[in-house]
Amino acid sequence: FSSRRRHTRFKCDWSSDVCSSDLPLVVIGGPDEREASAHVRRLTACPVVDLTGETPIGLLPALLSKACTLITNDSGPMHVAAAVGRPVVSIFGPTSAVRTGPYGAGHTALTHAIPCRPCFSRICRHAVPMECLESISPEQVVAAVVAQQSCRMASR
Repeated sequence: FSSRRRHTRFKCDWSSDVCSSDLPLVVIGGPDEREASAHVRRLTACPVVDLTGETPIGLLPALLSKACTLITNDSGPMHVAAAVGRPVVSIFGPTSAVRTGPYGAGHTALTHAIPCRPCFSRICRHAVPMECLESISPEQVVAAVVAQQSCRMASR
């Protein structure tokens, strides 16, 4: 569902801002996403553990239960992370956070309102291709992650 994915450049813009020196950025995805993951590894300054194409779906709950925060699009791992109680920052383009989650408290769904959204289409026909997704900035993602981490620290 390529209309749910941001360009690789976006993934790299925020990755160095949200990782810490003692915690790696863990990249997951299917085998068809290995090229994009390699690009992330090359461009980010933080330590990266690349599990792209290496993580059977049955292991996702255990893996994601150890995550500080999952940054994702509207995807299966988003629901798994929410189910195991991990905070999620999800980036929604043509789909609806109200309709498809993440469900529960402690999650942030980032969206950009344009007239055709949500369209649930696999192919964008909008005058500005993927404006709903491309208008969500790396700074918004970083701010959402920082806010979630601040909330968790305050509740300890």
